[in-house]
Amino acid sequence: MPKTFRHLNEEDRDTLAILFNRGRTLTSIARFLGCSTGTLSREIRRNTTPTGYRPHAADRLAQQRFSEGHQRPRINHPGLKDHIEAKMRIGWSPETIAGRLQHERTTSTNPETKLPVVSHETIYQWVYAMSESINSKIQKIKQMACGFRNIENFK
Repeated sequence: MPKTFRHLNEEDRDTLAILFNRGRTLTSIARFLGCSTGTLSREIRRNTTPTGYRPHAADRLAQQRFSEGHQRPRINHPGLKDHIEAKMRIGWSPETIAGRLQHERTTSTNPETKLPVVSHETIYQWVYAMSESINSKIQKIKQMACGFRNIENFK
């Protein structure tokens, strides 16, 4: 039988809370819900507070983690943006920039000069997002210019 993975939903979390509070083992609960024991163990570990496991709060947290995990990573540090732009202007690749940032982070002794470390993929995504923004601005400028020319032709 092939292994399948599925996320717990609100109903699963309610069932988990009831059965877990009744003293059932995670293995028996997992068998009942049709999921992995590890999934339930992780769920209990992540979402148990000093007052116990709260399934509705756990569901809200899971939805929040899901939405935050699927956001495009952004480069928000202003010094990092300037650094990346400067290095790209002189022809450095995102791989080289990311590697150099990692090297400088580990060898620099001055904490004020340390920039955040980002992967080359993050730099590529940032460049792509910036190019989309620039292309849309250029497109708007072209549309405005064409519109003005067309108005003058009809006078």
